[in-house]
Amino acid sequence: MNHKYLTVNDLHKIHRVLLASMAFAVGLFVVSCMNRDGKAGNGMDLGKQARDTVVVFQPGKWNEADWTPVKSSRWDVCSHFVQRENWIENVVPEGATPEQLLHEKTPETYASLLWKPELEGNFTVASRMDFDYRMAPLIVLADEIGASKTEFPEFRQHWEIVLWDEGINVWHHVFDEEGKQHWTLAAYAKRPSDNLFKANTIYDLVVHVRRQAEGAILDIQCGDEHISLNAPQFPQKVRAGITACEGLNRFYDFRVTFDK
Repeated sequence: MNHKYLTVNDLHKIHRVLLASMAFAVGLFVVSCMNRDGKAGNGMDLGKQARDTVVVFQPGKWNEADWTPVKSSRWDVCSHFVQRENWIENVVPEGATPEQLLHEKTPETYASLLWKPELEGNFTVASRMDFDYRMAPLIVLADEIGASKTEFPEFRQHWEIVLWDEGINVWHHVFDEEGKQHWTLAAYAKRPSDNLFKANTIYDLVVHVRRQAEGAILDIQCGDEHISLNAPQFPQKVRAGITACEGLNRFYDFRVTFDK
């Protein structure tokens, strides 16, 4: 009799599918509540003002037309997302090692999607995500979008809230008068070496934006990790989205809620 044994990769895949299915069940409940308010079945609202929204990245459950692919001005190349069983993931160079994806192949791993509605007031953006190896899925909050030499949408000032094995980083990207990009580490939380964020494990990254007289306070949560950041340059309107980079990353959902 022939026996087929499960490998570690098989177990990781089963684990991701089970967790994604749980996330999908939560998403279905929230979306069903939205439908009672007269919203579209996928929870999207592309009117002048965004509303509470849940997007589940499962086949047939979300609409790519509601999103704008955006590239980084740091590189001429970029990647894109593909649909998998219960998630979307960035396309990475075939045959590249995790170390190569983290270093010399990084530009070819970069893929970003911005949700089209603009966000104002006090709101929360969240996404369930995971990564292979060490990094680095993230939530992006963008002030304005420019265009590359080939007229492809390209980030200008934006914030990146990044998940990686050693913790959470918040990067603020700005452009000087000559159009040159600069970025600073605005805040971070570093995990102890015996309690790192684990690869192939779904985490819920949550960003709360609270307006103040100048800019906003960003309260960021992932598991038991928390960062609070004063961002005086934070604009009145932003667009939010997801970015994959520096490795193979997966995204299972995207949620936006507003303070009542």
